Amino acid sequence: MSDDVELLGKKVDKHRGKLREQTTVLEMTRKRVRDTEQDRQQAEREAVRLRKRSKVARQEARRLASEAKRADVRFAASTEDETQARRDLKKAEKALAKRQEKLDRAKVAHATTLAQTRVTEQVRDSSSPSSAAKGATSSTRSGGRSRSTVGRGSAAGTPASKKTMSGRTSTAGRKSSTRSNSTAGRKSTTRRKSTTSKRATTKSPT
Repeated sequence: MSDDVELLGKKVDKHRGKLREQTTVLEMTRKRVRDTEQDRQQAEREAVRLRKRSKVARQEARRLASEAKRADVRFAASTEDETQARRDLKKAEKALAKRQEKLDRAKVAHATTLAQTRVTEQVRDSSSPSSAAKGATSSTRSGGRSRSTVGRGSAAGTPASKKTMSGRTSTAGRKSSTRSNSTAGRKSTTRRKSTTSKRATTKSPT
């Protein structure tokens, strides 16, 4: 009976040690479960965060890709605009040079025509009847004055002075006739020159 009791005591001690071992294993397993659960939750949170970042990154990538396409289109358009602007600049410079050349030619032609017009007007004015009438009137007035002066001197002086004054009167008459003849010659010469210049102006192209 005592042997059975000892054997049973040993079994109890044996099972108690195994129980402690199993308890220790259980505690370790529970701890491991808790740790793995925490790791799983942390990994899940990290996965969610990374999925969100990946989604945002994909959206940003699509946005950047579309912006890159628009930038390429703007670059191509600006390059074409620059090329066209340079072509237009060259054309404008050539047109400006041609216009400046035409302006210079027009200025020269205008100055030449203006000079010719002034010369023609001067010749026309010098050969006009009004100027000839003015010359004849001035010569007539000078002759009348000399005659009146001679008449007054002859009325106030002696017979000897009358002869002298009559001689002066004849001399003054000759001078006035000579002046009128020279004036008429000049008028005819001037009219011939003006007629010749008018014919030359009519023949010459403007």
